[in-house]
Amino acid sequence: MFYQTAFATLAERRDLVASAALQNLDQDIFFDQWLPPPGLFDKSIMKGLPQHGIGRACKVGNEQVVGLLVALKSFAESSVEDLHQKYLKTLETMVE
Repeated sequence: MFYQTAFATLAERRDLVASAALQNLDQDIFFDQWLPPPGLFDKSIMKGLPQHGIGRACKVGNEQVVGLLVALKSFAESSVEDLHQKYLKTLETMVE
């Protein structure tokens, strides 16, 4: 659900789609040769081609996305009292 919500938020805003596209570039061409899709963003406001967007290096695999979703679901379903007891037990073990 988190993933779907994030995607829906991104897809509804042209500026966010453009930003995501720029951050996922992995090109080794000259700025003059680069032709972004018409209407996505204005190339004239950029000083140069973002050769390697941060998104390329920070890509995650499907396994990582699923792992995050499972962890978030598990955390959301846990009660504060259960977590408190779990952490307290861990601390007591460390003290011993």
